[in-house]
Amino acid sequence: MQAKIIWIVLNSAIAILAFGCFMACTYLENMATGISPSSSVIPFNLNDEMIVFESDRDGNTEIYVMDTDGSNQTRLTYNGNQDISPSWSPDGSRIAFSSDRDGNAEIYLMDADGSNQRRLTNTSAGDSSPSWSPDASRITFNSDGAGNEEIYIMNADGSDQARVTYTDSWDILPSWSPDGSKIVFNTDRQDDGRTYVDIYVMSVDGSNQVRLTHGDSWNSSASWSPDGSRITFDSDRDGNQEIYLMDADGSNQERLTYNDSWDSSPSWSPDGEKIVFDSDRDGFIEIYVMNADGSDQERLTYSDSWDGWPSWSPSSGTHHGIE
Repeated sequence: MQAKIIWIVLNSAIAILAFGCFMACTYLENMATGISPSSSVIPFNLNDEMIVFESDRDGNTEIYVMDTDGSNQTRLTYNGNQDISPSWSPDGSRIAFSSDRDGNAEIYLMDADGSNQRRLTNTSAGDSSPSWSPDASRITFNSDGAGNEEIYIMNADGSDQARVTYTDSWDILPSWSPDGSKIVFNTDRQDDGRTYVDIYVMSVDGSNQVRLTHGDSWNSSASWSPDGSRITFDSDRDGNQEIYLMDADGSNQERLTYNDSWDSSPSWSPDGEKIVFDSDRDGFIEIYVMNADGSDQERLTYSDSWDGWPSWSPSSGTHHGIE
């Protein structure tokens, strides 16, 4: 009887040890690929509208998602490097982002729950700020591969990468128009001996470049309204960075936020009724939301860290392939 008890205890210990080794190996493998060890259990409903954003609340900048009211904040990427500038695919099933996990900033892609993370660009340059075409077939981004930042386009699988701007300045932060015909971006081109940062729009092939903002100020982070009629952006033209709105041709520019802090990185809700943005008005960069006319500004994150670069997912009816 004593020998039998010893045999049972010994086999139980071996089983526990084997299970522990399995769990440890699984954890290390997932950490190496930047995927959460618990990514198979998704604590949110991907059929609802969500906001994706970047945050350094856990030590380095990673990608998170949350409900549009700020609840259910969930981390999607897990690695020791910087994962930034997330962008939803038009059907809400995938997220493109930039990461330096392999040594330099490249464009990556993952499913909306953080799984299937894969690299799209593979160069010695820095590639960042991805934005999807409305049919999800292509992604535009900026890259310094030419010696300065320029705008590029590639297929959504990373193939057929092509440069579309050719200047001696930097062209960054591209955003694809809802009808697929144009890309808005910002640039520090010279004009009459002055250096400024302005917003331009161009055809997808790089032709017909038109300046939309004018003046000695920093105008950046342009985002198309869902119907393509308006563009929201941030500007320091009145002394500090605030959120502004203009028609798609650059007319009727109006200020939406009024405070002594930094408001930036606006992104539209899919119905065009709200704008999400980041602000340091309460001491830290946090995520806020407001009506499209600037009213009813509300704070969504309370992490006392960097929560920025928000992007609102497409409407719940456009999500495909996600249970």
